[in-house]
Amino acid sequence: MPGWPETLSHLRKWDTQSKCAMKNVVYKITCKMCETNRRTESYIGECSRPVRYRFNEHLGDARLRRPDTPLGEHITDFHLDASNKEINTGFNIEIISSGRDNAEIKIIESLQIRNLKPTLNVMRSSWPLVH
Repeated sequence: MPGWPETLSHLRKWDTQSKCAMKNVVYKITCKMCETNRRTESYIGECSRPVRYRFNEHLGDARLRRPDTPLGEHITDFHLDASNKEINTGFNIEIISSGRDNAEIKIIESLQIRNLKPTLNVMRSSWPLVH
């Protein structure tokens, strides 16, 4: 797609008929609060539903400091005193690829995790691929 990747601050700013409604995407979430401190903390994920739903779930995990979730644990470890407003605006999401179906985006996600080595992903290697 022309113009990819495109970084966007918060999905609520997106037009509901454009990127926030996209399905079958691989995305990268980056912590803007860490960038202020010259650290790069990121997460790669995939979503077959409209991406705004998944991003809002991630933000909810962060606001609730939910354990065993990438953003929840990140907030607890690095930004414990962050307000909900700071959390809501403290992450960028970037759609880095799209696919035709769930299987394709799972493969793309796995390859992106292997290549980009995001710091917030627990799984940092790709699935073995048959040549």
